[in-house]
Amino acid sequence: MVQKFLKVAAATLVALSGVAADATPVTYNVDETIGAGSVVGTIQTDGKTGVLATADILAFSLTLNVGAGKTPLAIVDGVNASDEIGGSALTATSSALDFNFSGSGFALFQSPYPGAAGMNYFCVEGINSNCTLNGNGADSVDIAGTDLHKIDTGVVQIGTTSTVPEPASLALVGLALVGLAIARKKHA
Repeated sequence: MVQKFLKVAAATLVALSGVAADATPVTYNVDETIGAGSVVGTIQTDGKTGVLATADILAFSLTLNVGAGKTPLAIVDGVNASDEIGGSALTATSSALDFNFSGSGFALFQSPYPGAAGMNYFCVEGINSNCTLNGNGADSVDIAGTDLHKIDTGVVQIGTTSTVPEPASLALVGLALVGLAIARKKHA
């Protein structure tokens, strides 16, 4: 009985080792203070880790706030906004979105779309990347011409997510519990 369990467990582990960790979409929580303003919401990726491109962003829902008596504005992918990622400064891990403000690149979330006049946006940009024509390594938020910047250097987390066990991890825990139950029953 125990040998049969060990064979099944070994076969299951081999099958699970082929499961790609990058296959499950990941949602990151954004909560950035930028001067008197802020950006809060979520960015969902395809689960890829490492350098991200525009195609790796599946969805986003961000609320822009510039203070100064202006009404906050929600920008939502596919509803009233879109995104554009340039360069290699935006990276993802299983628990965080990181941006290298000292590097080259940008991540722009803009309504109605990147490059449009009358911009409302959240942008993170590295040195000389110019997604907001600032080009000096900054978080930026803008609503109808009220543009706020926060100068940053180095790698900074712009989003985090709570760790959710992968299906493979849950399956391994289940196998361990079954194995313990079989071992205990055999001992009794």
